[in-house]
Amino acid sequence: MNKEELLTSITRASAAHTISQTDVLEAWQHGQGGATRVVRKKMSLTNILTGIGGIIVALGIVLLFQQHWQSFGVNMRIFVTLGFGIILYLAGALLYKTPSVRSVAWAMFLAFSLVTPFGIWVTFDSLHAQFPFFGYETVISLIMFTWFLASFFIFRLRLFQLAAVLSGSILYFGVTGDFLAHNPAIDLASAFEYRFLILGISYILMGFAGWMYPMGAMMFLGAALGLGGYAPSANLFWEIVFPGLALGAMFMSIPLKSKPVLVVGSLYLMAYIIKITAEYFSDTLGWPIALILAGFALIGIGYGSLMLGKRYVTQARPVE
Repeated sequence: MNKEELLTSITRASAAHTISQTDVLEAWQHGQGGATRVVRKKMSLTNILTGIGGIIVALGIVLLFQQHWQSFGVNMRIFVTLGFGIILYLAGALLYKTPSVRSVAWAMFLAFSLVTPFGIWVTFDSLHAQFPFFGYETVISLIMFTWFLASFFIFRLRLFQLAAVLSGSILYFGVTGDFLAHNPAIDLASAFEYRFLILGISYILMGFAGWMYPMGAMMFLGAALGLGGYAPSANLFWEIVFPGLALGAMFMSIPLKSKPVLVVGSLYLMAYIIKITAEYFSDTLGWPIALILAGFALIGIGYGSLMLGKRYVTQARPVE
């Protein structure tokens, strides 16, 4: 089959609604050795409307459950929540096979993602399930993370990619939280900040979606700033290294070509200067003078980040 015949076949298949633009792009990427890439699509009005419809469906199921909680038996409670979630997932899987109604399938998957965790919790609570070490939230997060991850590899939908990242993050906090609950000697305040620090690093290292870089930088720098504390109980190590971390995030935006990372690094560096000024210089130089110096420093950082963005960060990094 030559090029003209191939294009004619694609045109006919498109007219018959048996193939979509996504299918063509995915086939091309398979040929380029990019089988694991996710096709990036802009949200259309249809996707937005069907997504809102999916959210309303999920809200209706929860309200139905709430209104009839006393009258429903155990089996009915499980069916209305978990049962409906499974039905929505199966309906989405069936509809996804037809390219012309994939936006409806997306809405079904969205409603499933919102309803099913609640349904699993209702099932555990109704059956009085008990787990030796982990709480309900951790077990539910594990189930949903596995489900979302498997669904992502099956359907290649960005919705499941996002849901897997979020449920995996909740699972991480659940596992570490249960561990900390059984070790009361650990300082919970510092442990909470270190958990965010590690999660931020993991977001940056994974980075298979463009939003993960600024989100990871935000969590990492926020945790590092929090670990610095405040005088007289400030942590000298974190206060010394934080400017380097913030500047590192700003310069990391150059190879990533990510303006959001540049903005995050700049904002946190500004917050650090305000914090240090209020912490150490407001009493020695006087609060007005300290504010003036901090203001000039913020102007310099703002201008420097602007020039850095114009010269090196020309466009957002494409999401693979």
